[in-house]
Amino acid sequence: MILKVWDAVHNWLGRAVPVFERRLHDFANKVVQLVLDFGDAKPEQVESASKQVLHSSITVSVKQEDGIIHIKFHDPFFGGFQNPQNVAERMLMRAVARGALQLTDETPYEELLDMFENEIVPNDDARYVHMFGAVRFRDYINYYDRQSSIYIDGADEALSKLGLGWLVQSRNNGDRFTTSEESTRFLNNIIELIWKRMRTRLHTLNRVHLIEQALRYIEGVENEKLQWQRTIRAVIALHDNSESVKKVAIEQLARGNASSIALRLLIEMAISECPLDGGEHVGVLDLTPLMSDMLCIFNFGGWSDAIRKGVMEPEIKIAPNGDILSHTGFRDEVIDPFGQQFESARLDHESARYDKHFKSFQAVPTVQGIFSDNFLVAFEAEFGLSVDSLRGIRDALENLAIEKRSCVFIARKDEILAYCGNSEFTTQDDTVIFLERFSLWPREAWDKTPKGFAHRDWYPWLFGRELSLVARPVIRLEDGNNPRYIISPGLISDGTTHMLAQYYEAEIATSKCQSLEMKRWIDDEKSRQSHEFVKKVADIMQSAGYEIRIEITVTELLNEKTADRNYGDVDVLAWKPEQNEILAIECKDLKLTKTPNEIAEQLNHFSGQILPNGDRDELRKHLDRCIFLNKKNQRVAKTLGMGDRNICVRNIVCFSKPTPTQYMASRFPDVKFFTIDELYQVVGD
Repeated sequence: MILKVWDAVHNWLGRAVPVFERRLHDFANKVVQLVLDFGDAKPEQVESASKQVLHSSITVSVKQEDGIIHIKFHDPFFGGFQNPQNVAERMLMRAVARGALQLTDETPYEELLDMFENEIVPNDDARYVHMFGAVRFRDYINYYDRQSSIYIDGADEALSKLGLGWLVQSRNNGDRFTTSEESTRFLNNIIELIWKRMRTRLHTLNRVHLIEQALRYIEGVENEKLQWQRTIRAVIALHDNSESVKKVAIEQLARGNASSIALRLLIEMAISECPLDGGEHVGVLDLTPLMSDMLCIFNFGGWSDAIRKGVMEPEIKIAPNGDILSHTGFRDEVIDPFGQQFESARLDHESARYDKHFKSFQAVPTVQGIFSDNFLVAFEAEFGLSVDSLRGIRDALENLAIEKRSCVFIARKDEILAYCGNSEFTTQDDTVIFLERFSLWPREAWDKTPKGFAHRDWYPWLFGRELSLVARPVIRLEDGNNPRYIISPGLISDGTTHMLAQYYEAEIATSKCQSLEMKRWIDDEKSRQSHEFVKKVADIMQSAGYEIRIEITVTELLNEKTADRNYGDVDVLAWKPEQNEILAIECKDLKLTKTPNEIAEQLNHFSGQILPNGDRDELRKHLDRCIFLNKKNQRVAKTLGMGDRNICVRNIVCFSKPTPTQYMASRFPDVKFFTIDELYQVVGD
């Protein structure tokens, strides 16, 4: 902690010295030594200290003949860093300014100190030191076991792609693929080649050591991502250009995400491909080339699916150096801006909740009363154990890791069962169910689909896979009655939290559910969410002075049956009697998409097209509905009490959250796409 404060002072002096040299003419000619004395201040101070208290915890003295400013800190100085407002660093730089004034024979009037303080420290959010209370497992374990991070090196990435295309395509046969069939076949051949190259290398590396090292690096990466997210408000406040800062933060988070994804997928491979006994120990120089290859598979698989689904131009070109090039339209128009908007919104959210990191945390003993009873019953029917028992197993494994003082540890089944069985949080029986349901195990081969699963459950470029490290974050190293497991409590917490959220928010397809109770919960919850979102949009329009009708069928609106097809219903109709237009609003509470493949899948179902099976996608249905209503506009106006007028039905699509479809708006000039927040701002104005 003392080192962090010293580093903060070092950074602040970069802003302070120019101010001193400009304001204090004699200061520029001096060689100044700054001494920070923490002998009477305990870094373990836990109580938050106010600005008034900090005044008395700092003593400043100078030795003019030696050019020394001596700042002595007393308790409760370190408590100032537990204040959401930057009082500690303000007081620290105020003390430095006081010393500078005394060193140049200036009187340190309070008004003068205020001026220096405000000029050096621009606002109360700008700070370098953050003393948050420990809440999560990763906060606690870092005290004993702080891990390094690993990122994909640019040289390794270039080496992975060097000559790649020419390994499956003869130069005599051309360098370009133009049809969907040609391009997807070529990309699939590339993926197969990279996989074989990786498999050969994995067969030489020790399974236990590779997995353990990769898990430890994941912890390091996740800690760095968490630091960016928690401190983004202060980082922005320290710089003049907030957008540039957010851009850098987004790039760093994307870099961390790429590393975490590559490491997780590599672990999935290693479980089945690396030898359990023998094999080489693994270092950074072994991991980064494998991570680069893994990301190539991830990206090329996403390209192949996007081309197959018709949302990405099919043309693929091999560069002279063997790199594989594609049209950038899908990435430039959809993937990149959507990803940037998502991360920017998440950083804004993290910035807004910065103060919460300083509040005391109260453990929740049970989720009864937090989740609905219907969901809790459905969850237990689906998984064979309750949500509270799942939390208890997670907590017990976290406690075991803290006792072992290691963020990742290896334990045999009987040790895990005995420890969890003696815990107040869960039972041995539930732990057996947990290990069975949430473990990845060594298979015959990574690319062989085990009984009861589908190919898509291990394809690495897909999310929501049953055989992923997110869905099964416990790693069983071997078969047998008492096998060893590699336990990473941080990863288990991430995976189970993600899983719980997906089921609770009904983002899991009912086809993946085993129990009738969970299928019923998801169907009911989707219906409830859809109706609630429609009601929310209707309330916004009504509060803006519009008359509204919700979920009205086209036949009811026209007071006649439609001969050619069933046009369904309009989620929200909104109009003002004095105007000659009606807003037909399609309300879509789509799930959040993160990967190119997920984005392609969503666009495939909501991009205004007729699907290969002849069905119209959801957007096409809405477009056709509005075209039809405009043809019957006078009848629509009469039904709504607007008289026999020629009105215009305007087409609006409102999303509950940012979606990739918004970035294809240029393809639909007659449609307005909004998120619900954007709609609120537009109609409010």
